[in-house]
Amino acid sequence: MNELGLKATVTRPEPCKVCLEIAIPKEKIEERSNAAFSQIQKVAVLPGFRQGKVPADMVRKSFAKVARDEMLQKLVPEAIEHVAQENNFVPVGETDVEALEFDFDKDLTFKATFEVKPEVKLQDYKGIKVEKEKLEVTDEKLNEALENLRQRAAKLELAGHEEVKKGDFVALDYEMFHEGKPVSETKVQNQIAQVEDDQLLPKFAEQMVGMKKGEQKEIKLTMPADFKRKELAGKEVTVKIAIKEIKEKKLPELNNEFVKELGENITLAELKERIRKNITAQEEARIKENVKEQIVNSLLAAHEFSLPNVLVEKQVDYLVERTKQYITQQGGTTEALGLTEEIMRAKVKHDAERQVKSLLLLEAIGHAEKMEITEEELRQEMGKTKEIYKKTDEEVAEFFEKYHSQIISQMIEDKVFKFLTDNAQITEVAPKKKEK
Repeated sequence: MNELGLKATVTRPEPCKVCLEIAIPKEKIEERSNAAFSQIQKVAVLPGFRQGKVPADMVRKSFAKVARDEMLQKLVPEAIEHVAQENNFVPVGETDVEALEFDFDKDLTFKATFEVKPEVKLQDYKGIKVEKEKLEVTDEKLNEALENLRQRAAKLELAGHEEVKKGDFVALDYEMFHEGKPVSETKVQNQIAQVEDDQLLPKFAEQMVGMKKGEQKEIKLTMPADFKRKELAGKEVTVKIAIKEIKEKKLPELNNEFVKELGENITLAELKERIRKNITAQEEARIKENVKEQIVNSLLAAHEFSLPNVLVEKQVDYLVERTKQYITQQGGTTEALGLTEEIMRAKVKHDAERQVKSLLLLEAIGHAEKMEITEEELRQEMGKTKEIYKKTDEEVAEFFEKYHSQIISQMIEDKVFKFLTDNAQITEVAPKKKEK
Protein backbone atom coordinates (compact mmCIF):
# COMPACT_ATOMS: atom_id res chain seq x y z
CA MET A 1 0.00 0.00 0.00
CA ASN A 2 1.39 3.39 -1.08
CA GLU A 3 0.90 5.36 2.15
CA LEU A 4 3.17 8.14 0.92
CA GLY A 5 1.19 8.67 -2.29
CA LEU A 6 4.54 8.79 -4.06
CA LYS A 7 5.12 8.71 -7.78
CA ALA A 8 8.13 6.85 -9.16
CA THR A 9 9.77 6.47 -12.55
CA VAL A 10 11.90 3.34 -12.86
CA THR A 11 14.70 2.95 -15.42
CA ARG A 12 17.31 0.21 -15.90
CA PRO A 13 20.49 1.82 -17.31
CA GLU A 14 22.22 -1.56 -16.85
CA PRO A 15 20.82 -5.08 -16.36
CA CYS A 16 21.64 -5.04 -12.63
CA LYS A 17 21.32 -1.32 -12.01
CA VAL A 18 18.09 0.51 -11.16
CA CYS A 19 17.51 4.25 -11.23
CA LEU A 20 14.46 5.67 -9.46
CA GLU A 21 13.07 9.18 -9.80
CA ILE A 22 10.75 9.62 -6.83
CA ALA A 23 8.34 12.40 -5.90
CA ILE A 24 6.41 12.52 -2.62
CA PRO A 25 3.54 15.04 -2.85
CA LYS A 26 3.58 18.12 -0.62
CA GLU A 27 0.35 17.00 1.10
CA LYS A 28 2.17 13.96 2.54
CA ILE A 29 5.19 16.12 3.38
CA GLU A 30 2.89 18.45 5.32
CA GLU A 31 1.39 15.52 7.26
CA ARG A 32 4.82 14.17 8.18
CA SER A 33 6.20 17.61 9.06
CA ASN A 34 3.27 18.35 11.37
CA ALA A 35 3.88 15.04 13.12
CA ALA A 36 7.64 15.71 13.35
CA PHE A 37 7.21 19.21 14.81
CA SER A 38 4.58 17.91 17.23
CA GLN A 39 7.07 15.37 18.60
CA ILE A 40 9.82 17.99 18.79
CA GLN A 41 7.52 20.42 20.64
CA LYS A 42 7.02 17.88 23.44
CA VAL A 43 10.72 17.95 24.34
CA ALA A 44 11.81 21.36 23.01
CA VAL A 45 13.49 23.83 25.35
CA LEU A 46 14.14 27.50 24.53
CA PRO A 47 15.13 30.42 26.79
CA GLY A 48 12.09 31.68 28.67
CA PHE A 49 10.05 28.51 28.08
CA ARG A 50 9.76 25.29 30.02
CA GLN A 51 10.17 21.95 28.26
CA GLY A 52 7.12 21.20 26.14
CA LYS A 53 5.75 24.77 26.43
CA VAL A 54 7.51 26.38 23.42
CA PRO A 55 4.90 27.82 20.97
CA ALA A 56 4.42 25.88 17.74
CA ASP A 57 5.56 28.75 15.48
CA MET A 58 8.82 29.13 17.44
CA VAL A 59 9.40 25.36 17.30
CA ARG A 60 9.01 25.45 13.52
CA LYS A 61 11.43 28.36 13.26
CA SER A 62 14.07 27.10 15.69
CA PHE A 63 13.98 23.38 14.96
CA ALA A 64 13.41 23.33 11.20
CA LYS A 65 16.77 21.64 10.49
CA VAL A 66 16.16 18.98 13.15
CA ALA A 67 12.72 18.18 11.70
CA ARG A 68 14.10 18.16 8.16
CA ASP A 69 16.91 15.70 9.02
CA GLU A 70 14.56 13.40 10.93
CA MET A 71 12.04 13.36 8.09
CA LEU A 72 14.64 12.66 5.40
CA GLN A 73 16.18 9.83 7.44
CA LYS A 74 12.78 8.12 7.44
CA LEU A 75 11.12 9.24 4.19
CA VAL A 76 13.92 8.52 1.71
CA PRO A 77 14.58 4.87 2.78
CA GLU A 78 10.84 4.28 3.18
CA ALA A 79 10.11 5.48 -0.35
CA ILE A 80 12.97 3.47 -1.88
CA GLU A 81 11.92 0.32 -0.01
CA HIS A 82 8.32 0.73 -1.20
CA VAL A 83 9.31 1.03 -4.88
CA ALA A 84 11.77 -1.87 -4.55
CA GLN A 85 9.12 -4.17 -3.05
CA GLU A 86 6.53 -3.09 -5.59
CA ASN A 87 8.91 -4.04 -8.44
CA ASN A 88 10.39 -7.14 -6.77
CA PHE A 89 13.86 -5.60 -6.66
CA VAL A 90 16.42 -7.05 -4.24
CA PRO A 91 18.92 -4.20 -3.70
CA VAL A 92 22.56 -5.07 -3.03
CA GLY A 93 25.20 -2.66 -1.81
CA GLU A 94 24.78 1.01 -1.06
CA THR A 95 22.09 3.27 -2.53
CA ASP A 96 23.28 6.50 -4.16
CA VAL A 97 20.84 9.37 -3.52
CA GLU A 98 21.22 12.61 -5.49
CA ALA A 99 19.30 15.63 -6.79
CA LEU A 100 17.36 15.78 -3.54
CA GLU A 101 15.02 18.77 -3.24
CA PHE A 102 13.11 19.31 -0.02
CA ASP A 103 10.94 22.03 1.47
CA PHE A 104 8.10 21.75 3.96
CA ASP A 105 5.53 23.17 1.51
CA LYS A 106 6.71 21.45 -1.68
CA ASP A 107 6.99 17.96 -3.17
CA LEU A 108 10.02 16.00 -2.00
CA THR A 109 11.93 14.81 -5.07
CA PHE A 110 15.14 12.83 -5.45
CA LYS A 111 16.94 10.23 -7.54
CA ALA A 112 18.11 6.91 -6.13
CA THR A 113 20.44 4.47 -7.88
CA PHE A 114 21.34 1.00 -6.66
CA GLU A 115 22.29 -2.42 -7.93
CA VAL A 116 19.93 -5.36 -7.69
CA LYS A 117 20.19 -9.12 -7.82
CA PRO A 118 19.46 -10.36 -11.35
CA GLU A 119 16.37 -12.29 -12.29
CA VAL A 120 17.60 -15.85 -12.72
CA LYS A 121 15.50 -17.81 -15.20
CA LEU A 122 16.24 -21.35 -14.16
CA GLN A 123 16.77 -24.00 -16.80
CA ASP A 124 16.24 -27.67 -15.94
CA TYR A 125 18.56 -28.33 -13.03
CA LYS A 126 17.46 -31.90 -12.35
CA GLY A 127 19.12 -34.85 -14.01
CA ILE A 128 22.55 -33.23 -14.33
CA LYS A 129 25.02 -35.80 -15.69
CA VAL A 130 27.85 -36.44 -13.26
CA GLU A 131 30.78 -38.87 -13.14
CA LYS A 132 31.53 -40.04 -9.62
CA GLU A 133 34.77 -41.81 -8.82
CA LYS A 134 34.52 -45.09 -6.95
CA LEU A 135 35.92 -44.93 -3.45
CA GLU A 136 39.13 -46.89 -3.39
CA VAL A 137 41.69 -46.88 -0.59
CA THR A 138 44.59 -48.97 -1.85
CA ASP A 139 47.67 -50.27 -0.05
CA GLU A 140 49.63 -47.98 -2.37
CA LYS A 141 47.94 -44.91 -0.85
CA LEU A 142 48.51 -46.26 2.66
CA ASN A 143 52.19 -46.92 1.96
CA GLU A 144 52.55 -43.45 0.44
CA ALA A 145 51.18 -41.88 3.62
CA LEU A 146 53.53 -43.98 5.77
CA GLU A 147 56.46 -43.01 3.56
CA ASN A 148 55.55 -39.33 4.01
CA LEU A 149 55.71 -39.85 7.77
CA ARG A 150 59.15 -41.45 7.41
CA GLN A 151 60.35 -38.58 5.22
CA ARG A 152 59.18 -36.00 7.78
CA ALA A 153 60.96 -37.91 10.56
CA ALA A 154 64.15 -38.35 8.55
CA LYS A 155 67.43 -36.88 9.79
CA LEU A 156 70.30 -35.37 7.82
CA GLU A 157 73.64 -37.00 8.54
CA LEU A 158 77.10 -36.53 7.06
CA ALA A 159 77.32 -38.50 3.83
CA GLY A 160 79.58 -41.52 3.55
CA HIS A 161 80.87 -40.37 0.16
CA GLU A 162 83.20 -37.54 -0.85
CA GLU A 163 81.48 -36.14 -3.96
CA VAL A 164 78.05 -34.54 -4.34
CA LYS A 165 75.39 -36.80 -5.86
CA LYS A 166 71.87 -36.13 -7.04
CA GLY A 167 69.53 -36.22 -4.04
CA ASP A 168 72.19 -35.19 -1.53
CA PHE A 169 71.75 -32.27 0.82
CA VAL A 170 74.59 -29.77 0.86
CA ALA A 171 75.51 -26.92 3.17
CA LEU A 172 76.86 -24.19 0.92
CA ASP A 173 77.78 -20.51 0.65
CA TYR A 174 76.83 -18.69 -2.53
CA GLU A 175 76.56 -15.28 -4.14
CA MET A 176 75.08 -14.24 -7.47
CA PHE A 177 76.80 -11.92 -9.98
CA HIS A 178 75.45 -10.20 -13.10
CA GLU A 179 77.80 -8.61 -15.63
CA GLY A 180 80.61 -8.98 -13.12
CA LYS A 181 78.83 -7.14 -10.32
CA PRO A 182 77.35 -8.77 -7.20
CA VAL A 183 73.56 -8.85 -7.08
CA SER A 184 72.22 -7.25 -3.91
CA GLU A 185 70.76 -9.50 -1.21
CA THR A 186 71.97 -12.74 -2.83
CA LYS A 187 74.95 -13.49 -0.58
CA VAL A 188 73.99 -16.46 1.63
CA GLN A 189 76.04 -18.60 4.02
CA ASN A 190 75.43 -22.13 5.31
CA GLN A 191 72.34 -22.63 3.18
CA ILE A 192 70.98 -26.20 3.22
CA ALA A 193 69.76 -27.25 -0.23
CA GLN A 194 68.82 -30.54 -1.84
CA VAL A 195 70.61 -31.28 -5.08
CA GLU A 196 67.54 -31.82 -7.25
CA ASP A 197 66.48 -30.03 -10.44
CA ASP A 198 62.99 -29.23 -9.13
CA GLN A 199 64.39 -27.80 -5.88
CA LEU A 200 66.93 -25.41 -7.45
CA LEU A 201 67.26 -23.14 -10.44
CA PRO A 202 67.44 -24.89 -13.86
CA LYS A 203 70.89 -26.43 -14.59
CA PHE A 204 72.07 -25.54 -11.05
CA ALA A 205 71.84 -29.03 -9.54
CA GLU A 206 73.60 -30.84 -12.39
CA GLN A 207 76.58 -28.47 -12.17
CA MET A 208 76.97 -29.20 -8.46
CA VAL A 209 77.16 -32.98 -8.98
CA GLY A 210 80.73 -34.19 -8.52
CA MET A 211 81.88 -31.31 -6.35
CA LYS A 212 83.77 -32.12 -3.13
CA LYS A 213 83.56 -30.76 0.40
CA GLY A 214 85.51 -27.48 0.59
CA GLU A 215 85.49 -27.03 -3.20
CA GLN A 216 84.59 -23.67 -4.74
CA LYS A 217 83.14 -23.20 -8.20
CA GLU A 218 81.55 -20.63 -10.50
CA ILE A 219 78.33 -21.75 -12.16
CA LYS A 220 76.74 -19.95 -15.09
CA LEU A 221 72.95 -19.93 -15.29
CA THR A 222 70.27 -18.42 -17.48
CA MET A 223 67.53 -17.21 -15.16
CA PRO A 224 63.92 -18.20 -15.91
CA ALA A 225 61.82 -15.67 -17.83
CA ASP A 226 59.40 -15.50 -14.90
CA PHE A 227 62.10 -15.08 -12.23
CA LYS A 228 60.76 -13.00 -9.32
CA ARG A 229 63.69 -10.55 -9.55
CA LYS A 230 62.53 -8.92 -12.78
CA GLU A 231 65.87 -7.22 -13.44
CA LEU A 232 67.42 -10.72 -13.75
CA ALA A 233 64.58 -12.48 -15.61
CA GLY A 234 65.94 -14.19 -18.72
CA LYS A 235 69.49 -12.90 -18.03
CA GLU A 236 72.71 -14.88 -17.66
CA VAL A 237 74.24 -14.79 -14.19
CA THR A 238 77.25 -16.29 -12.45
CA VAL A 239 76.84 -18.00 -9.08
CA LYS A 240 79.93 -18.47 -6.94
CA ILE A 241 79.41 -21.43 -4.60
CA ALA A 242 81.44 -23.19 -1.93
CA ILE A 243 80.47 -26.62 -0.60
CA LYS A 244 80.79 -26.72 3.20
CA GLU A 245 79.30 -30.17 3.92
CA ILE A 246 77.67 -33.06 2.08
CA LYS A 247 74.74 -34.72 3.86
CA GLU A 248 72.26 -37.46 3.09
CA LYS A 249 68.85 -38.27 4.46
CA LYS A 250 68.56 -41.23 6.85
CA LEU A 251 65.06 -42.67 7.07
CA PRO A 252 63.85 -44.43 10.24
CA GLU A 253 62.71 -48.04 10.08
CA LEU A 254 58.97 -48.59 9.92
CA ASN A 255 58.25 -50.39 13.18
CA ASN A 256 56.57 -49.94 16.57
CA GLU A 257 59.53 -47.94 17.86
CA PHE A 258 59.12 -45.46 14.99
CA VAL A 259 55.45 -44.98 15.94
CA LYS A 260 56.42 -44.23 19.55
CA GLU A 261 58.93 -41.63 18.34
CA LEU A 262 56.04 -39.90 16.60
CA GLY A 263 54.47 -39.48 20.05
CA GLU A 264 51.75 -42.08 19.47
CA ASN A 265 51.13 -44.70 22.16
CA ILE A 266 49.89 -47.29 19.66
CA THR A 267 51.32 -50.09 17.52
CA LEU A 268 52.29 -49.84 13.86
CA ALA A 269 49.22 -51.90 12.93
CA GLU A 270 46.96 -49.50 14.82
CA LEU A 271 48.66 -46.53 13.12
CA LYS A 272 48.02 -48.10 9.71
CA GLU A 273 44.33 -48.54 10.53
CA ARG A 274 44.05 -44.93 11.68
CA ILE A 275 45.75 -43.71 8.50
CA ARG A 276 43.45 -45.87 6.36
CA LYS A 277 40.39 -44.30 8.04
CA ASN A 278 41.82 -40.81 7.50
CA ILE A 279 42.52 -41.52 3.83
CA THR A 280 38.98 -42.88 3.43
CA ALA A 281 37.50 -39.70 4.92
CA GLN A 282 39.73 -37.51 2.74
CA GLU A 283 38.84 -39.44 -0.41
CA GLU A 284 35.12 -39.28 0.37
CA ALA A 285 35.40 -35.50 0.82
CA ARG A 286 37.43 -35.15 -2.40
CA ILE A 287 34.96 -37.21 -4.42
CA LYS A 288 32.03 -35.24 -3.00
CA GLU A 289 33.77 -31.97 -3.85
CA ASN A 290 34.43 -33.20 -7.38
CA VAL A 291 30.74 -34.01 -7.83
CA LYS A 292 29.83 -30.53 -6.58
CA GLU A 293 32.28 -28.97 -9.02
CA GLN A 294 30.73 -30.87 -11.95
CA ILE A 295 27.24 -29.77 -10.89
CA VAL A 296 28.35 -26.13 -10.62
CA ASN A 297 30.07 -26.30 -14.04
CA SER A 298 26.89 -27.69 -15.59
CA LEU A 299 24.73 -25.00 -13.97
CA LEU A 300 27.08 -22.22 -15.04
CA ALA A 301 27.15 -23.48 -18.63
CA ALA A 302 23.33 -23.64 -18.80
CA HIS A 303 22.61 -20.18 -17.39
CA GLU A 304 23.55 -16.75 -18.65
CA PHE A 305 22.76 -13.57 -16.71
CA SER A 306 24.41 -10.33 -15.64
CA LEU A 307 26.09 -9.93 -12.27
CA PRO A 308 25.90 -6.96 -9.88
CA ASN A 309 29.29 -5.23 -9.84
CA VAL A 310 29.06 -4.65 -6.10
CA LEU A 311 28.85 -8.41 -5.35
CA VAL A 312 31.71 -9.20 -7.73
CA GLU A 313 33.90 -6.48 -6.23
CA LYS A 314 33.18 -7.72 -2.69
CA GLN A 315 34.24 -11.22 -3.73
CA VAL A 316 37.36 -9.80 -5.41
CA ASP A 317 38.18 -8.01 -2.13
CA TYR A 318 37.82 -11.30 -0.26
CA LEU A 319 39.98 -13.31 -2.69
CA VAL A 320 42.72 -10.65 -2.77
CA GLU A 321 42.81 -10.56 1.03
CA ARG A 322 43.02 -14.35 1.15
CA THR A 323 45.88 -14.28 -1.38
CA LYS A 324 47.79 -11.75 0.72
CA GLN A 325 47.33 -13.86 3.86
CA TYR A 326 48.58 -16.98 2.06
CA ILE A 327 51.69 -15.20 0.74
CA THR A 328 52.44 -13.87 4.23
CA GLN A 329 51.98 -17.33 5.77
CA GLN A 330 54.51 -18.69 3.26
CA GLY A 331 57.04 -16.09 4.37
CA GLY A 332 56.80 -13.97 1.22
CA THR A 333 55.62 -10.50 0.31
CA THR A 334 53.49 -9.21 -2.54
CA GLU A 335 56.22 -6.70 -3.37
CA ALA A 336 58.87 -9.41 -3.80
CA LEU A 337 56.52 -11.31 -6.11
CA GLY A 338 55.76 -8.20 -8.14
CA LEU A 339 52.06 -8.37 -7.24
CA THR A 340 50.42 -4.95 -7.13
CA GLU A 341 46.83 -4.52 -5.95
CA GLU A 342 45.78 -4.02 -9.58
CA ILE A 343 47.47 -7.23 -10.76
CA MET A 344 45.98 -9.30 -7.93
CA ARG A 345 42.48 -7.98 -8.56
CA ALA A 346 42.79 -8.78 -12.28
CA LYS A 347 44.00 -12.32 -11.50
CA VAL A 348 41.07 -13.18 -9.22
CA LYS A 349 38.32 -11.37 -11.18
CA HIS A 350 37.28 -14.45 -13.17
CA ASP A 351 37.08 -16.65 -10.07
CA ALA A 352 35.08 -13.97 -8.25
CA GLU A 353 32.54 -13.76 -11.09
CA ARG A 354 32.23 -17.54 -11.19
CA GLN A 355 31.68 -17.78 -7.43
CA VAL A 356 29.06 -14.99 -7.36
CA LYS A 357 27.20 -16.53 -10.30
CA SER A 358 27.14 -19.98 -8.72
CA LEU A 359 25.90 -18.56 -5.39
CA LEU A 360 23.06 -16.71 -7.14
CA LEU A 361 22.12 -19.89 -9.00
CA LEU A 362 22.06 -21.99 -5.85
CA GLU A 363 20.02 -19.32 -4.08
CA ALA A 364 17.50 -19.29 -6.96
CA ILE A 365 17.17 -23.09 -6.86
CA GLY A 366 16.66 -22.95 -3.09
CA HIS A 367 13.82 -20.45 -3.59
CA ALA A 368 12.30 -22.48 -6.42
CA GLU A 369 12.29 -25.62 -4.25
CA LYS A 370 11.03 -23.62 -1.23
CA MET A 371 13.95 -24.75 0.89
CA GLU A 372 14.09 -23.54 4.45
CA ILE A 373 16.05 -24.39 7.57
CA THR A 374 13.88 -25.72 10.38
CA GLU A 375 14.48 -25.04 14.07
CA GLU A 376 15.40 -28.71 14.53
CA GLU A 377 18.03 -28.53 11.75
CA LEU A 378 19.47 -25.38 13.32
CA ARG A 379 19.68 -27.08 16.72
CA GLN A 380 21.46 -30.04 15.14
CA GLU A 381 23.95 -27.70 13.48
CA MET A 382 24.59 -25.99 16.81
CA GLY A 383 25.21 -29.40 18.35
CA LYS A 384 27.77 -30.27 15.66
CA THR A 385 29.54 -26.93 16.16
CA LYS A 386 29.68 -27.48 19.92
CA GLU A 387 31.17 -30.96 19.48
CA ILE A 388 33.72 -30.06 16.80
CA TYR A 389 35.04 -26.86 18.38
CA LYS A 390 34.57 -27.90 22.03
CA LYS A 391 32.54 -24.79 22.88
CA THR A 392 30.01 -24.16 25.64
CA ASP A 393 26.30 -23.77 24.92
CA GLU A 394 26.58 -20.04 25.60
CA GLU A 395 29.53 -19.60 23.20
CA VAL A 396 27.74 -21.53 20.43
CA ALA A 397 24.53 -19.54 20.94
CA GLU A 398 26.47 -16.26 20.75
CA PHE A 399 28.26 -17.36 17.56
CA PHE A 400 25.02 -18.44 15.86
CA GLU A 401 23.32 -15.19 16.82
CA LYS A 402 26.20 -13.10 15.46
CA TYR A 403 26.49 -14.98 12.14
CA HIS A 404 22.88 -16.14 11.82
CA SER A 405 22.30 -15.08 8.20
CA GLN A 406 25.64 -16.49 6.98
CA ILE A 407 25.05 -19.81 8.74
CA ILE A 408 21.52 -20.13 7.36
CA SER A 409 22.78 -19.30 3.83
CA GLN A 410 25.49 -21.98 4.09
CA MET A 411 23.02 -24.56 5.40
CA ILE A 412 20.60 -23.84 2.54
CA GLU A 413 23.48 -24.07 0.06
CA ASP A 414 24.40 -27.49 1.48
CA LYS A 415 20.76 -28.55 1.23
CA VAL A 416 20.59 -27.40 -2.42
CA PHE A 417 23.71 -29.39 -3.29
CA LYS A 418 22.26 -32.50 -1.64
CA PHE A 419 19.05 -32.00 -3.64
CA LEU A 420 20.97 -31.56 -6.90
CA THR A 421 23.17 -34.61 -6.16
CA ASP A 422 20.16 -36.76 -5.24
CA ASN A 423 18.49 -35.76 -8.52
CA ALA A 424 21.60 -36.05 -10.72
CA GLN A 425 22.32 -38.80 -13.26
CA ILE A 426 25.41 -40.27 -11.63
CA THR A 427 27.74 -42.69 -13.40
CA GLU A 428 30.39 -44.41 -11.31
CA VAL A 429 33.86 -44.38 -12.88
CA ALA A 430 37.24 -45.76 -11.95
CA PRO A 431 39.39 -43.54 -9.70
CA LYS A 432 41.45 -41.07 -11.65
CA LYS A 433 45.19 -41.37 -11.29
CA LYS A 434 46.82 -38.39 -9.68
CA GLU A 435 49.43 -36.53 -11.70
CA LYS A 436 52.78 -36.31 -9.99
